[in-house]
Amino acid sequence: VALTLSPALCALVLKPGGEGQHKGFFALFFALFNKVFDWTQTRYTTTVGVILKRSGLALAVFVVLLFIVISLLRAIPSGFLPDEDQGYFITMIQLPDGASKQRTDDHRCSLRRICEDPRGAHLGLQRSFHQGTRRHGGLYSATAGPQRRGLQ
Repeated sequence: VALTLSPALCALVLKPGGEGQHKGFFALFFALFNKVFDWTQTRYTTTVGVILKRSGLALAVFVVLLFIVISLLRAIPSGFLPDEDQGYFITMIQLPDGASKQRTDDHRCSLRRICEDPRGAHLGLQRSFHQGTRRHGGLYSATAGPQRRGLQ
């Protein structure tokens, strides 16, 4: 039904209107908007035309900007890690309610296998937290190896 009504609805919404259709504030707003839009469109097309006519200059400016960006990327630290990074992180495992301690321990062992890689990340696991009789999660801390801290 929506597809059959869509063309009819479009005909109602998109029918051509007269210039003096709006009055008062809306007429002033739309007239000002159209004037600014036309000015912006003219400036944009003029700028693109100038750039296309002088493509060699535009390419030279692009190469200079590319050089500046590459220089800045080499000068600025490449990572998102701040200087305050202490080389450890905290990991939380939360299983569904009612999960057994054995299942929690299995996930802890898989976390240990993931974090103990040959590049030097060492996992110092804290004991899992328990909420009453619910043993469905754990809070663990991992420390990074010397390669991660930049000590080598």
